Amino acid sequence: MNNAKNNALILIFSILSIICIFKSEVIKNAVVEAIFICINSIIPSLYTVTFLITVIIRSGAITSFGNRFAVLIMFALSQIAGYPVGAKLLSVAVENEIISQKDAEKILPTMICAGPPFVITVIGIQKLGSNKIGVRLYIIMIISNLLLFLILSGFKIKTQNNILIPIKFKDNIFLSVKETARCVMNICLFLILLYSLNSVVSLYLPAKISTIVGCIIEVTGGALKSNNIYIICAAVSFSGLCVIMQVINNAVNIKPSYLKIIIFRILAAFISVLLLKISFSIFPIATPVISNLSTTLDLTFGGGVGFIISLVISTIVFMISIKSFTLHNKV
Repeated sequence: MNNAKNNALILIFSILSIICIFKSEVIKNAVVEAIFICINSIIPSLYTVTFLITVIIRSGAITSFGNRFAVLIMFALSQIAGYPVGAKLLSVAVENEIISQKDAEKILPTMICAGPPFVITVIGIQKLGSNKIGVRLYIIMIISNLLLFLILSGFKIKTQNNILIPIKFKDNIFLSVKETARCVMNICLFLILLYSLNSVVSLYLPAKISTIVGCIIEVTGGALKSNNIYIICAAVSFSGLCVIMQVINNAVNIKPSYLKIIIFRILAAFISVLLLKISFSIFPIATPVISNLSTTLDLTFGGGVGFIISLVISTIVFMISIKSFTLHNKV
């Protein structure tokens, strides 16, 4: 069975490799666009947040709030940080014996959520032309994740009572910078790879099927091509195979089940669509843009004050890490 799977994968990738050779211009444009998305969105929104959360978890400070409440704090952090950051958060928590590997693996599928910059700004404002819809989508995603979190945790998951070995604040900073840089870099590399492959695959599919396949493979490109708000909601909530690969890659101390994550992300997508439909029936939003959605993505370099603050903090931390690395080598 394993040999058959390996042979099938080799055949698929061989075909894709040949297509990529003859469609080099398409690949080039897709890679450039994906890199721009990383520079304009992924790095500014994820780097600083991931760094701060890593420092907080590694310090063990959240355990002072009580065992059960600490787990809820980790869940809350995963919902605001961005798609794969929850996996990194749980991995650090397992490494520092704040939560058991078994419990972390159990709740990991529920700690995958797009951050506010992507859902509210990119999807809500740029794509749907409505800040209110972006906020509604984001709240619905959190609610669906929370429902699954409560079901999977069984209200029993809590942090461990282990006495943490204290880590110096300086060491915490340096180690967190290194881990965050690796985490964000892996996220960008997966996005570039899947984004470019999706652009090639979409050339040979009908428009509607191409959009659905895009949502399954890579949510950034897929969701932004759809004109159906329910497909967009399902895609963003599911997260896509690209994000799931990022999650698996960042969950180094958890040993998660790939199939379990996919199943629960599909379930989260169904719940989100159902909640969205119910919300529109109770609280309708009269937005003419919904009936005539734009399929273009605004790629202007932006981010405002939030981006500038993130960039300044990231630069300072990066310079500190370089200084530490230099001193360490001298010693």
